[in-house]
Amino acid sequence: MVTHTKAAASARLSREERLTHALDDIAAMVAEIPETAAEWPGLPDGERAGFAAEWDNYMAGVTVLIGAYYEGDFTETQRDQLFALVREIESATPLLAQMGLHGPDLLNLGVLLHPERYENPVRR
Repeated sequence: MVTHTKAAASARLSREERLTHALDDIAAMVAEIPETAAEWPGLPDGERAGFAAEWDNYMAGVTVLIGAYYEGDFTETQRDQLFALVREIESATPLLAQMGLHGPDLLNLGVLLHPERYENPVRR
């Protein structure tokens, strides 16, 4: 019943509000990575598997958000949040690797995040 109620409330949100909530939810998950990585070796297998599955779902959400960005659905503030979020995930790559996890498919977002790495950078 709670899930149904949450889904109904979410359906009443605007696209912009849903994108903002998704960015905030994923940012909270990413913020947990340092603490979770420190606890990882001592966690039971089931807990690690549960976290890994949840992480994969959140990273799929990042891929959806990147698609929404390319579709022009983001405000400038949301774009900045997305870019900061992806940079945070990138900086957590060593911890993620220790945990056997990975970040999202960036769908060429790397060109926008790091134009200095590309010969003909995309300008936005």
